[in-house]
Amino acid sequence: MNYPDNWQYLSIKECCSVVSGSTPKRNKPEYWDGEIDWVTPKDLSNLDIPVLEEAPEKITELGYKR
Repeated sequence: MNYPDNWQYLSIKECCSVVSGSTPKRNKPEYWDGEIDWVTPKDLSNLDIPVLEEAPEKITELGYKR
């Protein structure tokens, strides 16, 4: 895929907060489909190319806090 020349390529830790923790409970709909990108190590290891174009899931602020 061709990307714009003005894009920067950065490692995940250069542009994102990488934290260890736990996944918000999946049976709590109020934790999911929010505005915060949610990427797991599994998502990163399954990439076909070394570019993450979009987070596969999103969580809410409440899901992040819990």
